[in-house]
Amino acid sequence: MQMMISRKNKSEFKKNNNNSYSYKHISECGSDQNRYKDIITFFKSETNQYFLNVLQIAKQSIRNKDLIEVSGEDYLVLEQMGSNGNIDLVGAKVPAKSAINIALMAYLFGPELKDAIYKIILEMKRDKNLNLFIIGKGPLKNEIEVFAKANKVNKQLFIIERLHNPYKLINYMDFLIVEPSSRMNTITWKVLSSYISGYIYIPGIEQSEISSSRKNMIFRNRNGDFVTEVELNNKFIGWLSKHKDHGNNIMNYDYAWFGKWVNFQELALPKGEYFLSVLINQNNIYLETPLINSINCEVPDAHYIDAQEFLFVHNQHLNNQISIVINNKTD
Repeated sequence: MQMMISRKNKSEFKKNNNNSYSYKHISECGSDQNRYKDIITFFKSETNQYFLNVLQIAKQSIRNKDLIEVSGEDYLVLEQMGSNGNIDLVGAKVPAKSAINIALMAYLFGPELKDAIYKIILEMKRDKNLNLFIIGKGPLKNEIEVFAKANKVNKQLFIIERLHNPYKLINYMDFLIVEPSSRMNTITWKVLSSYISGYIYIPGIEQSEISSSRKNMIFRNRNGDFVTEVELNNKFIGWLSKHKDHGNNIMNYDYAWFGKWVNFQELALPKGEYFLSVLINQNNIYLETPLINSINCEVPDAHYIDAQEFLFVHNQHLNNQISIVINNKTD
């Protein structure tokens, strides 16, 4: 689940640090750009939530030192690794200079993401000048590959399961579909309140100061309708910037952490089940993602406040999204 809220119109590219990318939001992109007219119109006309959060990238030229020739074809070297004296290269075939390249960084799960990718594949079928680079893995991977092959665009699709530094590739892209990285860390109870903590960041956009972003906990009902929200507190966490799967000493996510004592008596939620998600607002980009218990942290037992029972639920069928079920004691 993602959400975008209106923003001010600006046309210049926003600069991240030198290790990341420069960008502007799709809402700031005029459809009068001849080269990108069709794809910008496509993104803006579709209703899928992922297309509300597309960034146009200030595309860089590929450097010769990043190229290697294999069987007469040029490949872009993205990372180098090795073991037992071998050198293994992670790379992708260099697309044509005229190609328009779209990147997506995401865990491949969920109907909304599947719909977005399928729509891009069908657009690729119509326009052979489009390529889709996916950085990520997940249960949808095989389905995506089969669908691309059935539509005869498998040579325009590149899936790279993991890159420790994805920004090298993203800088050679024309557009990036943004997916925040987030997970729950702790849920504990104390009398009337529950402490909920975790992290959320937009890959490639730093949070080096406590004021870098604003974060809110969103409560939605079973139909996905907004019920209420709670503003979260930004917290310092040092390891995220250094971890190889996150900042990797390239990006600063020191204040990506959040924590908050949520007073459920004050929220006064009626009986029902509420699904939790986290909204991040940074640089006028608004992204919402489910609160995921991806590392199977312990979820507390039922807790009682006045005449109500509160039970946090770990929903495995929803990629481990956390919800809270509220019942009346007399039920």
